Amino acid sequence: MGMGITLVVNPGSTSKKYALYRDGARVFSIRYEETGDGFGVCRERNSETQKCETAAAQTYKKSIEHCLDEAIAAGAITSVRDITAVGIRVVAPGEQFVTHCLITDQYLDQLAACEEVAPLHVPAILAEIYALKARVAHVPLYAISDSAFHQTIPLHRRRLAIARQHSDETGIARYGYHGLSVSSVARMIESFFGIAQDRVIVLHVGGGISATALHFKESVDTSMGYTPASGIMMGSRVGDLDADALVALMAHTGMRSISVLSEYLNTKTGFQGLTGFSDLRQVLNRHREGDADASEALEIFRYQLHRSFGGHMSLLGGLDAVVLTGTAVVRNPYLRSFILDGLQWSGLQLDAAKNEALIGAEGMIHSDRSDVSIGVMKNDEMGEIARTVATLHDNQS
Repeated sequence: MGMGITLVVNPGSTSKKYALYRDGARVFSIRYEETGDGFGVCRERNSETQKCETAAAQTYKKSIEHCLDEAIAAGAITSVRDITAVGIRVVAPGEQFVTHCLITDQYLDQLAACEEVAPLHVPAILAEIYALKARVAHVPLYAISDSAFHQTIPLHRRRLAIARQHSDETGIARYGYHGLSVSSVARMIESFFGIAQDRVIVLHVGGGISATALHFKESVDTSMGYTPASGIMMGSRVGDLDADALVALMAHTGMRSISVLSEYLNTKTGFQGLTGFSDLRQVLNRHREGDADASEALEIFRYQLHRSFGGHMSLLGGLDAVVLTGTAVVRNPYLRSFILDGLQWSGLQLDAAKNEALIGAEGMIHSDRSDVSIGVMKNDEMGEIARTVATLHDNQS
């Protein structure tokens, strides 16, 4: 039996994506984003991308209203009553957020309690949930966890070396994120490569950056920890930071408020802190123009990514394939070659011509002599959310 129409909502730190799925097939998609000098909206219908255009701040703010009006105008639905379920991506630290579930008042209270430790994601998620509850109140609303995929990581790799009492009371542990991105890739690996790849490292490089080790398509380790600001440095996020360095930084700057500190670590560090630009495209352009700060920032980023890569390969006991996913690496051949340069020891060899020819598309970029397959794959977080909602909805029915 078909389950009707699912609305998928993916609120990011600087973008909001929506899609409608009818019995598993996407029938409508729209994206709203902050562009640095304003706002933009991009429409897509039946996989046919239409041109992006500038949008008013009010359109971005009331994106759910605008999205539903657009969906009706496009004929994807006749009214909001056609929608039978909603799934929203949730990025938040805590044991209560590692499973997919129906959103209850208790869940909302728990989410609101961790706004300060995940300031890029949780406030945006809460705002979307309240807007959805007002606009599509007639349907079940499901929280789809961005950490659930990483629950296969052994406990000793998730526990942090703080007093057990404190970790038990606070839920402070390594949760990992980009789970929906990586699980969507893991699902497609066999068909993509044409062969089972047992030991795989997935490098997700966009505004957020992570590395995940997959063994038989299950997550066995990932670079992000308690929050999405951890692991490898990112566009505006710090990555891993020595605990006492954080204490010294607070003492020097006079930061005493938890919210001020959290905002700093999430929005004023990473590439933003080192170069003044959070967008990797701008950093790469500055690097090519000979900007020393941009070049150094890229070297720091590559060093951190390689260190994570080496650790993952050691855990896996070898490597069969590397997958590059996320908007930045899918779009940019130079970034891919920059990242992979220095990893030849692992057995991978890039084919420069194949790499250069691949822009904004999927494909293989390893040479015939490479011991490790290298694939550029587009992730499908929206499709992964829709699939998960279908399973939850069937179980509830």
